[in-house]
Amino acid sequence: MRPQVVLIAVTKVGGIVANNALRAEFIYDNIAIVTNVIQAARVEPVLRS
Repeated sequence: MRPQVVLIAVTKVGGIVANNALRAEFIYDNIAIVTNVIQAARVEPVLRS
């Protein structure tokens, strides 16, 4: 059975110091996570929520 709904509930985060020091890395990694999930949902038809 294939999933019918995909929810994005994960991101990469750090503490206050890490968030300030690695802003671009966190943004890049989180965009990559979301992009992969969206692409997988596009390839396999699923409902958007």
